[in-house]
Amino acid sequence: AAAALLLGRAAAGVYTDFLWYAALGAGDVWRAKFASLATMRTMCTIAATLFVFANLYAVRQSVVSLVLPRRLGNLDIGEEISREQLTYTAAGASVLLGVAFAWSRGDWSTFLAARVGQPFGESDPYFAEDLAFFVHRLPLELYLFNWALVVVLTMIGVVVVLYALTPSLRWEQGNVHVSAYVRRHLAMLAGALLL
Repeated sequence: AAAALLLGRAAAGVYTDFLWYAALGAGDVWRAKFASLATMRTMCTIAATLFVFANLYAVRQSVVSLVLPRRLGNLDIGEEISREQLTYTAAGASVLLGVAFAWSRGDWSTFLAARVGQPFGESDPYFAEDLAFFVHRLPLELYLFNWALVVVLTMIGVVVVLYALTPSLRWEQGNVHVSAYVRRHLAMLAGALLL
């Protein structure tokens, strides 16, 4: 029921947005906006989901076993979660985070300008690039750079928190103990941040 209500609300928002543009005689602008947003969000969702899943799967690999306490009457029974269930949980969380990362961005005009922008026929004397690069493509590249930076920094935080829940990263007697596996993973994330 909740999913139906959310989908209905989203469909109503899209429809009223279309009616508003159509009333102004700008139906083509709405179609360009809708197509640009759909393409950009789909590509960002796929990229973010794959990146998040790679990191969550790496964290899952470091978990030897996960035992959750179950209570039945007065008995506490430890139930081990299977590795397959952990993988499915990582995949589901990856999809949710990927959609959240993609949906947080909505600058469709930058994407559309980079896709349909025409060359100006004038070159910059210093970089030997057509001036259209600075007007059309560079804003999209900066936009994607900022988006990727947010994704990588968020994942570094999530990975550190998840490793802190395992024995791989712990605080003991005033020192931080980090396993070699966690060091390698964090080094790879630092490399992604630098890239």
